[in-house]
Amino acid sequence: LTYFRMISTFQHNIKNSWRFYSSLGLVLNQRLALDRKNFESSSEAPLKNHFNYDLSANRLQSGLLTVNCDIPSPLSYVTLALRAGTRYENLKTRGLVHRLQASIGQETKNCSAVRLSYCLAQLGAHVRTSYTRDCFAFHLVCSRDKLPYALNYFNEAISGTLIHDWTMENTNEQLYIDRQLFCDDPCSYAVDLVHRVAYSTSTLGYSLLCPKWSVSKHSSVQITSFMADHLTCDGTVLVGVGTDANLLDEFSNEKLKLSNNKQSQLPVAVYIGGVLVELSPGRSACVAVAGEGTNIKDTSSVATQLVFSALLGNVGQFSTDSSVSSPLKRAIESVASYEVMGSCFNYFYSDTGLFGVCLKCSPVDTDVVLKSAVAELKKLARGRPEEGKLKAAKALVKRKFLDDSENLDHFCSELAYQACSSDGVKFITPASFCKLIDSVSASDLQTQIVFQTAYSDFLRTNRSIAIHSRIDPLKF
Repeated sequence: LTYFRMISTFQHNIKNSWRFYSSLGLVLNQRLALDRKNFESSSEAPLKNHFNYDLSANRLQSGLLTVNCDIPSPLSYVTLALRAGTRYENLKTRGLVHRLQASIGQETKNCSAVRLSYCLAQLGAHVRTSYTRDCFAFHLVCSRDKLPYALNYFNEAISGTLIHDWTMENTNEQLYIDRQLFCDDPCSYAVDLVHRVAYSTSTLGYSLLCPKWSVSKHSSVQITSFMADHLTCDGTVLVGVGTDANLLDEFSNEKLKLSNNKQSQLPVAVYIGGVLVELSPGRSACVAVAGEGTNIKDTSSVATQLVFSALLGNVGQFSTDSSVSSPLKRAIESVASYEVMGSCFNYFYSDTGLFGVCLKCSPVDTDVVLKSAVAELKKLARGRPEEGKLKAAKALVKRKFLDDSENLDHFCSELAYQACSSDGVKFITPASFCKLIDSVSASDLQTQIVFQTAYSDFLRTNRSIAIHSRIDPLKF
């Protein structure tokens, strides 16, 4: 009897457990169906990010342009870009922008460099500066809830920096170190030299770094005058990513102390071209060959030029990372006796641009490598690319562009540089630029290359060649 009672109890427990798990399965199925429904609805309306988010722009009465991208980010990025790049220097102020970058934050009106660094560190914020040939920029990164406090110190670094003659000696060593680090990268140095050749009569050809002969020739009066002329509301752009638009406008109107003077005129850039050879102590030769490209305001031509670069080699500045199927890579490797590297580079400025290739090879191979690279360039410019290769090139450009845009600090900086260089005329989201890349056709490539850069005559008067080598390769 006890045995049968145990069997009956066991069967009863099994029946109850089956009911329990059946009800549990019903609940799980309902929940999975609900999750599936939510997923389908979310796929129809994806979360917005900076790729497809609308940019809000506001031109203040002072003339300052604010651009905001209020995405749900835990960090806030703010960039102030003004037209004060190296092309705004003159013969007496060569290297002044490099000096200015090294001097920012040394001492301000209300706090010392130590106190400024300490206060920013307490907020978990970081302030830095950067510059190009067109623009000079201040960058701020901090957590979003600390942004109202960090903006006070950001303003202190912008408009409160003090420059004294006795403090400038502290930055001399930094200028020498920056120059040495820059020259240690021969490819970047060769591209810097090709600017000197291309714009030999214009300030756009000035080097990004301070010349050695000019390191000790700057005065505090020169820097103060330069800042007064260029630290103005006119032509200046303030960009925020992961920020509130009202907070950005309030900071611009009430806290940011900028002059209301008119910005100085953009120095005219005249493309000349030529050949420059500079001896190098290194074991390799670096050759940069360039032609005149498009300006940053013409975004359609920018997209076309980038696609052409991807068809030839790769996109962006000089890099040893190139596509395995790159025509440029195959062409130069087939004629070189030793290791060789090459890539395309693109520079877009307010009124002009540079497009070309940079090659690094053994000095004995300089002649054949250069001729092979230019021959491949002319071959691609004269022909019509296959549809499959064009599609792959556009995918490569979009992939690299979106990869760079994933870095919100980079995205904020590039947006500020683009808006500042184009006078606030052009600033587009990554999604919009990808649509421009998709719209590039084979006929667009031929029209762009033949009309703007005349690549069929690339080795004649319109080319710019800079050679950085340990032997004199002028034979070719």
